[in-house]
Order: sequence, then C-alpha cells, then structure tokens
Amino acid sequence: MWKIFIFDENLENWVEEETSLLLHDLAIFLDEKNKIVYLWQGPKSKKKKKELGFKLLSLIQEKYQNFKLKILKDNIPPEIHTQLMNLLKKFGEKEKIILKRTIYLKLYLIFGLIGTIFSFIYYLNLLSSLSWVQTNGSLQINAQIYDRWILTSQILIIIFLLIFIGNQALSFIINHLISIIIAVIGVIMSIGFLLYISQGIFLF
Repeated sequence: MWKIFIFDENLENWVEEETSLLLHDLAIFLDEKNKIVYLWQGPKSKKKKKELGFKLLSLIQEKYQNFKLKILKDNIPPEIHTQLMNLLKKFGEKEKIILKRTIYLKLYLIFGLIGTIFSFIYYLNLLSSLSWVQTNGSLQINAQIYDRWILTSQILIIIFLLIFIGNQALSFIINHLISIIIAVIGVIMSIGFLLYISQGIFLF
C-alpha cells in the first residue's frame, strides 16, 4: 500500500495528498509493504523549500521509524513513476480547464466590446433621422436615403444579433448565469428591433 505526502510550506508540515502534484512540490511516496520512504523533489522546487522540507522529514521518520529513506533522482521505480505521471497529469488537466475558461471569458468580453462600438454607431444612425425635414408634423425624405437608413439599421441590428448569439454560446460554456441572462435578453431585444425596423415605410 502506498501513501503520498506533499510538503506544505505555509503549514510547515507534510500533508497527505492524492489528488494532484505540482512541479515545484516536494513529495514523499511511502511504500508500506517494503517499508521505504521515497523523497521526490520537483524540478522547480526552490532551495529554501527543500531545506525546510528536509529539516521536517523527522515528522515522517518519527511516525515510520523502521522505514528506510531513499531520495529519488534519475532512477525512479516504475510504480512511483506511474503515480507521479498521474498526479502531474491531473494538475495539467485542471490547468487546461482554467485556461479554456479564461480564453472563453476573454472572447465574451471582446464580443461585448465590439457590440458596444456597433451600438454607438447604431445610435448615431438613429440620430441622423433628426435632420430630416418636417412639414406640418410630417417627415419629408428622399426614398433612396430612407431605404439606405433602413438597410444600415438592419445590418447593425443583425450584427448585434450575431454578437449576442456568440456571447450566449460562450456564456453557456463558461457556465456564468448572469452572462447567460444578459445574452438571452440581448438576442430577444435584437430580434424585436429587427422586426420593428423591417416595417420599412410603415415605420413612422
């Protein structure tokens, strides 16, 4: 039976751990069957940590007095090598998950920024209608200019819709409830605006 202890520098103690291992860790692999204590030093472990870890090895040696201490260097026994790879792999998988989530979150923010820029452009396009001539309460505008105004508004709204759909997909991936709600509201509003602006000459 094997036991694994990892040195916790903050607690100044060897803590039993079987979930993950980092490259800057110090670890003890305890072979209870053969009564051997194997000490593994991570390639990125610092000198200060090693010195403190070696000093506090007595905590393990006092508990397992009849065990022989072996410091692992190049020739690592197959059983320990397998355990090492599994523990480091688990850490690597956690890091990948965190990295992917960070990338998706950044994409969400980028899409949000692009959406903000286009919303400003859309707002300016709407304001341009204030320059249209009014006669007796009725707007007078060239049909070609009006059609171009409608088309520009539709294109901008479609861009909004695509951005919100993209953000909705990203929010489901990062599993963030508020982001999901905001994206859903954005999609609904974009569809509503698109249906409204598509009325063309019946808009006013």
